[in-house]
Amino acid sequence: MSKKLILLAAGALTVLAFAALPSIASAGTWNCETSAGAICGTFDGNNTTVTKLTIHESAENVECKKNEVDGEYKTKTTGENLTITFKECQSTAFEGECHSSGQASGVIKTFDLDFDNILIDAGTPGILITPNTANHELATFVCNGFVTVHVTGNGLIGDLTRACGSEVAAGVTSTLDFESLAAGTQKYTQITTTGEKFDLSSVKTFFGTTTKTASQDGEGTITFPGAKTKVAC
Repeated sequence: MSKKLILLAAGALTVLAFAALPSIASAGTWNCETSAGAICGTFDGNNTTVTKLTIHESAENVECKKNEVDGEYKTKTTGENLTITFKECQSTAFEGECHSSGQASGVIKTFDLDFDNILIDAGTPGILITPNTANHELATFVCNGFVTVHVTGNGLIGDLTRACGSEVAAGVTSTLDFESLAAGTQKYTQITTTGEKFDLSSVKTFFGTTTKTASQDGEGTITFPGAKTKVAC
């Protein structure tokens, strides 16, 4: 019937702790800082890449053709107020549109999300996006006019396609990549390949409740308009 999307992803940063986010050792983080050593601050993104949410053992997916991203770093390693607005979204099973409450047809908007800078492995910077609602929801929407989908989970990890030590000028884009190994199975699920695993779930309500693991594929970009930024690992 329909699926859900987080989003985030995203596309854009798609790109960024849970109420009970585990403590992250300093060895598992990287700093986002300006060339002067200050906190990176606010960012945004406008993307025309496809984001796809897939469900384990299901032909029902959600695809969105565009997205907009907004967020803010509060420290050099953590941020908040991340929202991703996906546009031109539809269920691939029935080709019906999907939208969040209060949004136009085809528009799915995540709740305000938190994010942490992490290292996927010793040399790969990434972002861990987490919900901050009591029920651990990242987004909720309706597809085909009758199926409600709740995107839940303890987090989503994306690969920042910039190397440790890299710098970009103000307004230059950075890319965050989310990949699945298979439908419902995210490629990256741990910080430095150890410890707690982070995952998404799709909770669908229509004549009963069905919960399955979910995964997101998408590539998005973000920019920091105010200053040159550096990935300090």
